[in-house]
Amino acid sequence: MAAEDIEKKDEDAEIDFSKVKDWFKKKKKKEHVSHSAEHKSEESAKSDDDSEELKIDYKSTLAFFKKYSTFFLMLIPILLVIYLRVQPMQLNATDEWSQNAVYNFYRDQVVSQVNQQYPNLPDANKKALIDAEFERLLQENSGVVEQQIDATSQQFKERMMYNSGDKKYVYLGDIDSYFWLRDARKIIETGRNCDEIDEEKGLCYTDIYSRAPIRPNPKPLGKESASPYVHSIVYTYKIIKMFNPDITIMQASFYVPLIYGILSAILAFLIGRLIAGNFAGLITSIIISVNPIFLSRTMGSDNDPQNVFYPLLIVLFFLYTFQAKDMKNRIIFGTLTGLSIGLFSWAWQGWWFMFYFVVAALFIYAGFFAIRQLLKHKNLRSVFTSKETKNLAIIILLIVISSILFVSTISGFKTMQQAATSPFAFMQSKVAARETFWPNVLVTVAEFNPGSIGTIIGQMGGKLLFFLGLMGILFLMTSKNKISRNQKYILGLGALVYLLLVSNYGKSLGAMTYMFLVALPVIIGMLILLKSKEEVDVKVAILLVIWFVATTYVALKGVRFTLLMVSAFGVAFGITIATIYKNVSKWISSELKINEMITKTIIVILLLLVLIG
Repeated sequence: MAAEDIEKKDEDAEIDFSKVKDWFKKKKKKEHVSHSAEHKSEESAKSDDDSEELKIDYKSTLAFFKKYSTFFLMLIPILLVIYLRVQPMQLNATDEWSQNAVYNFYRDQVVSQVNQQYPNLPDANKKALIDAEFERLLQENSGVVEQQIDATSQQFKERMMYNSGDKKYVYLGDIDSYFWLRDARKIIETGRNCDEIDEEKGLCYTDIYSRAPIRPNPKPLGKESASPYVHSIVYTYKIIKMFNPDITIMQASFYVPLIYGILSAILAFLIGRLIAGNFAGLITSIIISVNPIFLSRTMGSDNDPQNVFYPLLIVLFFLYTFQAKDMKNRIIFGTLTGLSIGLFSWAWQGWWFMFYFVVAALFIYAGFFAIRQLLKHKNLRSVFTSKETKNLAIIILLIVISSILFVSTISGFKTMQQAATSPFAFMQSKVAARETFWPNVLVTVAEFNPGSIGTIIGQMGGKLLFFLGLMGILFLMTSKNKISRNQKYILGLGALVYLLLVSNYGKSLGAMTYMFLVALPVIIGMLILLKSKEEVDVKVAILLVIWFVATTYVALKGVRFTLLMVSAFGVAFGITIATIYKNVSKWISSELKINEMITKTIIVILLLLVLIG
């Protein structure tokens, strides 16, 4: 018994030890599982934190771009302007010139050899043989040909560049640019815009070369002046000179159109944005900045950029005047409108066209507003005593009076007086024979050659773009939220008329008929809106249709004046594209149940493809 008891106790002890051993194993396993779970939990938590952090970063980035979307959108046309306008300074065109020169040289050699070897070969066969031999020559001597192209390109560049210190700059490419450069050089070197100074009499002869040997009437010393474009060159040179000692006055004048181009892009964006939102601003700015006539006339350092910059500045302040919520801001922006017209009178002798456009638009709008209010209230007294009428009267008086005062102060009262006769003088500017019997040299200047309707349409981008630009005037006569039935009639009638005007038949119409048809849909639209209950602001449409009609007339007198239409066309075109974008994307989203963001993206891509095409 004792032995059995001892064995039993030993077995129990073994069993107990095995249980303890198992217990430790389980505990260790549990601890391992526990640690693994904790580790996984930590990793999961860390992953969640990273995901949340990424989510937060994504949201904050999106919020940042949304907050500053206006700025980033404005950057697009600005960068486009910079890219396009630095091209003449880089002389990239010489690469194509040199390639053509080298290719023509080798091709002439091939032609000569083929003619010697196969004098009786038919022309068609000979041409095929020449093409094949020429391609073989290029392939076998590709390295040599490329070297010759590069060397020839560099030779072209050297001919059009000059040295200043350690740097090379490109010569100005057009004659007019040197006129402004000469005035800028005089001011920088002598402090005065004088070719010759009579110290004894205190007189300044500002230009003794253009009409030599006839000497122009001198001005009192200290009273001589220069255009704002010349001062732009002077100050651009002085500012860059602080950072680049090798800069020349000529190179500084190269940058001035770039500066005006950037400022014009910003103004165009703000105008489009003010009328129809950021997308309208973007399209308006781009279409003005890349307009062929605007680029071709402002790539050197001529003063033509002012004829886009100042009209845009005037229109922007004009719109701000009406957008202002209180009288203080109306007075500020109305005065700035007048100041802008005054500055334009200093910049260019044809300033008066914008003055008349603005004044005509104001008075036509005032008449439209008064008749509409009379039909609405059936009481003449209530029309003249209403707050809206008083505010409109104040704005009209403010803009007209401030314009007269600033023009008289900046350019002289004589300039303001001449504005009354300048339009009639312009109509006679191309008459070849005059009472004085002196020939009119303007008839021999290429840029003063008469334009045509087809030329105008082509320089605005072609038939489709010009049609969309005209439609933009009518879209300004529609409600922002929903286009009513009457407004659809206006758009339909306008579309038919404007399709006619861009057709070959329309381009063959007489000038007066064409201009009348441009204005006709707007006139009919205003008559329809007189009795309409919808609140529609037509003042911008009135301004633009006057602008289109008048600049069509002047462009037919001289092709260079097509540039004056660019700003109006750009604004109207931007309105059309923005309206199509808004209404089409909204309709597709509601009818096809597609996410609005996707729809808008697709519409933007399609519209951009139309523009590029």
